[in-house]
Amino acid sequence: MKGSTSKLNKLDIKKFANLFVSRTKIFLLAGLLGGMTACKDSLESELNQQSKTLNTLNIPGNDQPDYSDPFMKHISDLGSTTFYVGQYAKFNPMLNGDNIGGLSYTDYGHNTKYAWYYGSDKPNNANRNMGVVTDSIARFDTDTNYVFGAIDYDTYNLWEIKNVPGNVYHQTFEGMSHSALAQLAKDSLTAANADKDYTNGVYNFILSYGLWETRGAGFDLLSKGKKIALLAYSDVGFKQGPAPVGKTTRYEASPYIGGDENKRMSAPSQPLKFEGTAFVSVMTTNDQVYYPNSHGASAGTGLEFFLTDVSTATYAYGVNTDTLKMEFNGWYKIEIIREYSAGATGQMKVSFPDYPPIATFPEKVWGVHWNQSGAVNAKLFKAPNGINFSVYDSESDGNYFNMAISEPLFYGKTSTDVTTGLNNVYAAPKRQAAYSEPQLPREVVISGEYKEYISGAGIEVNFVFGGGRIYGTY
Repeated sequence: MKGSTSKLNKLDIKKFANLFVSRTKIFLLAGLLGGMTACKDSLESELNQQSKTLNTLNIPGNDQPDYSDPFMKHISDLGSTTFYVGQYAKFNPMLNGDNIGGLSYTDYGHNTKYAWYYGSDKPNNANRNMGVVTDSIARFDTDTNYVFGAIDYDTYNLWEIKNVPGNVYHQTFEGMSHSALAQLAKDSLTAANADKDYTNGVYNFILSYGLWETRGAGFDLLSKGKKIALLAYSDVGFKQGPAPVGKTTRYEASPYIGGDENKRMSAPSQPLKFEGTAFVSVMTTNDQVYYPNSHGASAGTGLEFFLTDVSTATYAYGVNTDTLKMEFNGWYKIEIIREYSAGATGQMKVSFPDYPPIATFPEKVWGVHWNQSGAVNAKLFKAPNGINFSVYDSESDGNYFNMAISEPLFYGKTSTDVTTGLNNVYAAPKRQAAYSEPQLPREVVISGEYKEYISGAGIEVNFVFGGGRIYGTY
């Protein structure tokens, strides 16, 4: 689709194109969903209330090419697995013999204040690219991804339609009029509670001009489960691509968690402690044209990954609180305490203490600005992909914070109480296991997302944690 240029000179159009191509955003959050128990006045960590009796996790060395295709082979039954990518996607492996030959991948459409993400809400195939095979990285090819961009020249804020497959673009969007696209943008921004002036600016711009671009196709899955010795039924990792980050050779990353649905278990009825490894992706952003309430026009400028040492990531599942601690090499320690009450709200405390005094990545660039001093009220949100998240949003004077953490997904040996859904995972106001639960889960996986924009700069963080139960703590 070609837009009219009657109201813009060539310099404006070039400026818009450069801004559009360079600006990307990923919806990364962080927070933590704990158990459904009554809230206290304050949140106290339960990590130190249980003794540790097992310190035997080992992490293998660097990945080496292996043409026998070891990808995700730490999971015994890949054909029964489901994985959840953040809040808005999920996938199921499609097997070719014993190997993953492709994915059945589902995107769920959603509105944000900077973009409308197209999602068919129906499974699409992503074919495995059988190039060099490692135990942790697999490439999947998809249809060309189309992105529509519009910019409000009064504020230089960008609004986009993202994630449009090639066949959908040609069937639906290619011949769509400017007025139809403008109305679609207005409806999307209104649904996301965007600022009225910003909404009108985007609407008026699209009436005159808009630009469709391709963003490449395909993505990588970075599987980390093999590096966590006690994971046998589940996996954690990142989906990376297709949007590039600044001038780097890396691509935006989204966390995924999941595993063998036949081994999925209810939340336990007693305190347990899990020990494992956590991985985090940290993307710096340049929000130089930030406009309050729009959350638009931010671009990734750098991306780094950090991980914890063995035994420095722990998750305590408690009767009153859940506590997740992660100590990343070269980056922060993070502590997340989550307490859940009856109903749809709870409390959450997230802290980023102890940045390394001598760090390769300086805190001024790679650090967070908002360090929560006390507990905040969070909302329970059932994400479109089917798992629960605990979510907190804060916005004032152009500063914006958003955090969300997934519910913990538990896995263990098959029993009469195995559930592949959400009905028995949590029960309010008090956690309860199913009546006949004969066994306790042996492993747990959790993902978290966090983003902040403060005074023209921002950072977007996501993490995954996987761990095995420490025996002898019950």
